[in-house]
Amino acid sequence: MKNRFLAAFTALMLVGSACSNDDLLDINIDPNASNEINMSFLLATGIMETAGSRYENWRANLIYSSTMIQHNASLAGYWAGDKYTYNPGYSASQWERYYPDALETLTHAITETAGDASMTNLNAMATITRCFALHRLTDLYGAIPYTAAGRGLEGQEFWFPAY
Repeated sequence: MKNRFLAAFTALMLVGSACSNDDLLDINIDPNASNEINMSFLLATGIMETAGSRYENWRANLIYSSTMIQHNASLAGYWAGDKYTYNPGYSASQWERYYPDALETLTHAITETAGDASMTNLNAMATITRCFALHRLTDLYGAIPYTAAGRGLEGQEFWFPAY
C-alpha cells in the first residue's frame, strides 16, 4: 500500500512539474551572446588573415616561390622550389589559408556592408583586400574561382564554384 502511494505521488509530481516547450527554449538563450558582429572587427580579421602567418609565408613564398626564381636557392634537400620539384605541402599552403579563411571573412564583410552608406569605406577596404588576396592566389595557382570565392556559406550554388 505504501509503495503504491509512493509511486502515485511520484507520478503526480513528475506530471505536475513538467516544463512547457516555450520555457525550455527560453532557458537556452544566452543573454551574454552577441547576435551580430562588428564589421570593423571582421575587416581587421580579414586583413590579418591576408597578411598570413609563418606557415604559408614560409612554405609558399620562401621555400617554394622565391627559390624557383633563385633568390633563395639552397643546397638543402627539403627545399623543393630551386630544384623545380613538386611538393604538395609547400604548394598548397597559401591556398589552404587564403581560400577558406581570408576570402570567406572578407567576402562576408563585403556582403554585409553592401548598400549601407555608413559602411562605404569599410566595404571598399574589404573589397581591395579581397582583390589583393585573389591576386596573390592567381599569381601562385593561375586560374582560380573568383566570383564565387568565399561564398560557400551563402548557398548550395556556391559549393562548387566554376573556374
